[in-house]
Amino acid sequence: MYRRDYIKRAIEDLAKVLGYIMGLKKDGRTEEARQAVSEAYTEFFKLSPDELAGIPVQDLVSTLKDKHSFGPGQMGMLADLLNADATLMDEQGREQEALERYRFALCLYLEENREQANVFSVDRNAKISYIEDRLKKG
Repeated sequence: MYRRDYIKRAIEDLAKVLGYIMGLKKDGRTEEARQAVSEAYTEFFKLSPDELAGIPVQDLVSTLKDKHSFGPGQMGMLADLLNADATLMDEQGREQEALERYRFALCLYLEENREQANVFSVDRNAKISYIEDRLKKG
């Protein structure tokens, strides 16, 4: 029960931070938004952006589970943050870094789909489709 409450509260808190980040982006305050993203990696996941970038995409899920004790729900939360980060990088013209973040987000969304095969999420599948399209464009 406590774990479920903790995860629910963490999801709500991250949703607020993501809303704040997107508000900064909308206002053209991209650098402030990038700083908020960087802080969110550390605050919510105890990972630095550099540490995350150092994980090969094919090892991402196993590394997060084995070395960082990620559980159900955390993969999708990190995917949402990565997706927001990639969007900001795209806007700054940092295409290669954005594509890497999109690949990571896609990997985590697909893992979440696999783990929650009995629960269909329109939102998650829309994000997957968007990222797949973005990656095809290069």
